[in-house]
Amino acid sequence: MIGVGPVGQSTCLLAKKVFGAKKVIAIDILPNRIDLALKAGVADVGINPATDDIAAIIKEATGGMGVDCTIEGAGVAQTMAMAAGITRVGGIVSTISIFNEQYVGIPMNEMLIKGQKLHFGIQTQEGVPEMMKMIQDGKIDARFITTHRAPLNDIMKGFEVFGNRQDGCVKWLVTPYER
Repeated sequence: MIGVGPVGQSTCLLAKKVFGAKKVIAIDILPNRIDLALKAGVADVGINPATDDIAAIIKEATGGMGVDCTIEGAGVAQTMAMAAGITRVGGIVSTISIFNEQYVGIPMNEMLIKGQKLHFGIQTQEGVPEMMKMIQDGKIDARFITTHRAPLNDIMKGFEVFGNRQDGCVKWLVTPYER
């Protein structure tokens, strides 16, 4: 999973706990997000592209094959290239991002040569009732994603902290207004 903000953390959780992925790799430039995924047990390997040798770690983690499936969740051209680069021959590259740019430099030639499949899509609410039931039944626990909480009175502070990635914030939960 490239980009382990709140959506990426949720994706790791589902991959590991629901779909039974044997190994989940969390990739992000913010160490606190990688640490959160590892500590919560939703990722087995953490990589920070700003400080780590991605190719070497992926090679070691996959026996030199590359990952079977990469889900890109950061929404920039560089992460799409990274996704294609770490995915094995015949693997799947998927993006769940809404990109800021109209055209994203998708590495089509590399993906074509490697015979990779490309999937695009965002959540359309499909599966939400089933996921809610899993949460209610205790089969999955997503509470770890909420790193901050405060009442509605502090919503502007919440936007500032979350939006500027301050104080290790991954997800800010807004609670009812306090008088």
